[in-house]
Amino acid sequence: MIFKKEVAERREEGRSEVHNRSRTGGLSMLAQGCKFQGKIFLHGDARIGGEVTGSVISSAVLTVEQSAVVLGDINGTHVLLNGRVEGNVVASEVLRLSPTCVVTGDLCAKRLIVEDGATIDGRVTKLGQNGEAKVGTLPIAVAASAAVAGADAKKSSSQGPKMSRSA
Repeated sequence: MIFKKEVAERREEGRSEVHNRSRTGGLSMLAQGCKFQGKIFLHGDARIGGEVTGSVISSAVLTVEQSAVVLGDINGTHVLLNGRVEGNVVASEVLRLSPTCVVTGDLCAKRLIVEDGATIDGRVTKLGQNGEAKVGTLPIAVAASAAVAGADAKKSSSQGPKMSRSA
């Protein structure tokens, strides 16, 4: 929870960062229709349904809802994307792209799950055991999509994830 005093202090300091320090294990949420600009640190599970312009850093489960737009980078542990992201996404554990998500930016994750219908315009790299990115693992993302989509994805190649790379 963010208190008025903390927000006022940050404004006086010229900072546009907000820290969520939920000690109760509660859920933080930026609801649909809400807008946030700056850097946001999330220390508990969180859902974004509104618009964020800036960086999002999460140490727990972060869900970007279908109604959400994130114009900036996301760095998290477990990230579920349902909405639109224009920026790079790094997940130290799991990154899941739902059929409704549209990502314009590079993806890096230890484990990547791409559901049928997800749109990616960027590079995909695998995060190694010690946190380094391993370049050139794009076929892993396509294989993950086929596993999630099941037999239907194998029958028709037009059903798979839409991937493109702008030069």
